[in-house]
Amino acid sequence: MHLGIRLHMDGGTCPMTDLTRFFRPRNVAVIGASPRKEKIGYKTFANMVNGGFEGGMFPINLKGEDVLGLKGYKNVGEVPEEIDLALICIPARFVKQELMECGEKGIPFVVVITSGFKEIGNYEMEEELVEVARKYNIRILGPNVFGMIYTPVKLNAQFGPEKVLSGKVAIITQSGSLGIALMDRVFQEGIGVSALTSVGNKADLSDEEILDFLCTDENTEIILMYIEGLKEGRDFIRKVKTVSKVKPVIILKSGRSKAGAKAVASHTASMAGADALFDAAFKQAGAIRAPTLREAIDWTRVLNDLPLPETDPVLVITNGGGFGILAIDELGLAGLPLYYNMEWITEKLGPLLPPFASLSNPVDITAQTSPENYIRCLEEAMKEDSIGSVIGIYGATAGVDVDRFTKDLIRSMSKPNKPLVLCYIGGRDADRQIREFNEAGLPAFYFPEEAVSSLRVLYRYKQYRRSRELELPPREIWDLARIGKLIRKTRKSGFKFMDLETSLEFLKAGPIELCRYKAVRSIDGAVKAAREIGFPVVLKGSSPELIHKTERGGVITDIDNIEELVEAYERLEPISDKVIVMEQVHGREVIASSIRDPVFGAAVMFGVGGVMVEAMHDVTFRVAPISEMDALEMMEEIRGKALIGAFRGKKEADRKKIAGTLKALGDVMLQVPEITDIEINPLFISEDGAVAVDCRVRVE
Repeated sequence: MHLGIRLHMDGGTCPMTDLTRFFRPRNVAVIGASPRKEKIGYKTFANMVNGGFEGGMFPINLKGEDVLGLKGYKNVGEVPEEIDLALICIPARFVKQELMECGEKGIPFVVVITSGFKEIGNYEMEEELVEVARKYNIRILGPNVFGMIYTPVKLNAQFGPEKVLSGKVAIITQSGSLGIALMDRVFQEGIGVSALTSVGNKADLSDEEILDFLCTDENTEIILMYIEGLKEGRDFIRKVKTVSKVKPVIILKSGRSKAGAKAVASHTASMAGADALFDAAFKQAGAIRAPTLREAIDWTRVLNDLPLPETDPVLVITNGGGFGILAIDELGLAGLPLYYNMEWITEKLGPLLPPFASLSNPVDITAQTSPENYIRCLEEAMKEDSIGSVIGIYGATAGVDVDRFTKDLIRSMSKPNKPLVLCYIGGRDADRQIREFNEAGLPAFYFPEEAVSSLRVLYRYKQYRRSRELELPPREIWDLARIGKLIRKTRKSGFKFMDLETSLEFLKAGPIELCRYKAVRSIDGAVKAAREIGFPVVLKGSSPELIHKTERGGVITDIDNIEELVEAYERLEPISDKVIVMEQVHGREVIASSIRDPVFGAAVMFGVGGVMVEAMHDVTFRVAPISEMDALEMMEEIRGKALIGAFRGKKEADRKKIAGTLKALGDVMLQVPEITDIEINPLFISEDGAVAVDCRVRVE
């Protein structure tokens, strides 16, 4: 059966399946749907029936019993209609046979709800399902899932909540229990969904294919994902980058800690990968990573309910000064600009407030201002084009008719033309008021930091849509033939790492700037080299066994004359038969490297370098290839970013040269798969450029 296979529109290599019949099936069979209410098959089928699914529904069970008034069948082959989608809810040992029967019936899509496959070590059993699916041209969702939802056709094919709230948010979840809890929570908070897919073990259908459908689905405006690991990191990021250009993608990714990554591996047998690289990849793709489930829901709400800001400055209006100051602090930490047109504030808001009100930002109207005038202040701010967003904070005040205030504010602010986030703080009515605001499409929070965190997401997404460059192909700037010879030389030596001389030769095959150096094998050679280079010089051992030269005494600096040179050479001779004589370079030390990650492939790292790199662990990552924008962002992300700027009489380092080095390291990793990592440490940076003085290259 032809499923409409097509290639990635965005240059990827993974084939995409047209999922229209998956999300919009004409007829659905539930294998394992019995009249026994305690069974998952019954619950799944009942949710479909009670949800009012618009297509045909067929319960399949051993006895062919009817379920909820619908005719039952013993197997899918007995069903007289063509079936687009089947759900399997039976013990794992029977799934393969049922899948084969689905194949004989010509069913194109099957959701395997059943667990008990590779998540508990049964890899072979899961692979058998994939083989059957390939034989019959079936696409499988799962196994180990709780089902799926697509509200435009009232399809509620899952064993979680019976009542589904329709909306514009699509959810993709790798965890069944978390997915059920998340879905239940967003419904309670008034956030409706367009689609929900529980992907489980991802034996066949991938996140990328589901994203491909949702990208062009007119019923979906926001995508919220929970993932534990990825199979094809580069394909995933490429697809997310495509989707993020047209609709926001929020990702909650577990496995941030070592313990969490270990738990991920045992949960769904996924490779968690380096969490810092997930962070980097999400950022490059324009995805918004939420650190907690609470923030994932809050951020989804804000993106769902509010427009993106057309301009940047934020104005805070509050009836309590302390609340406002906390909000201003958070805005500063978030890097969001504040509105400071005091003339406008005085002219427009001053007449509404008592003389002792604070006409600054935050605008503190004080507790003595009436709720009516508080709302009028918000109205004025919402009308002013030079204000990008508004945070309205209201602390519970004695004597205020809370219900009337809430209704008046909702009536006044319905369908805001710019971002407006509210805080309602204190009082017994806070829960109810916040719920009513949220249900009315006005995102409301208990505390200022929550409001600012959510508002910041709108700015982040706006910035991505405006500024992100297209992915660039590798540039042909490396002498690949020369690199091939160096790789063969290293393999012939029997070592995985190139020695220092070979590593420096490797860098010379590309655009990396190096200091002057010469490899020698005698004291006379060292003396001659030092005279040519000029004192002071540095001596370094060049044995492939000297991976960490400093710890082994393999680096001697500040050699000012021949006597010191001879003494240094004699110290190095026992640990290295070859020595590098190198000019002594001064500057600020950073590390620039590239690695090959099991999830994302080639990646680039940048951070504070020198001997303190492992102790400080002040580094950041990007997935290759990187653009100049990526490289410049990396320089701003490390804690020690002041090293790059001007300080203590030193001029700012040449950021373009640093960026060029980082880009080149990413490019060569993409072009030479035999290399597993390259580390330049230190890379000396200054206003004159970026100079490599040490390098380590590992060969596969």
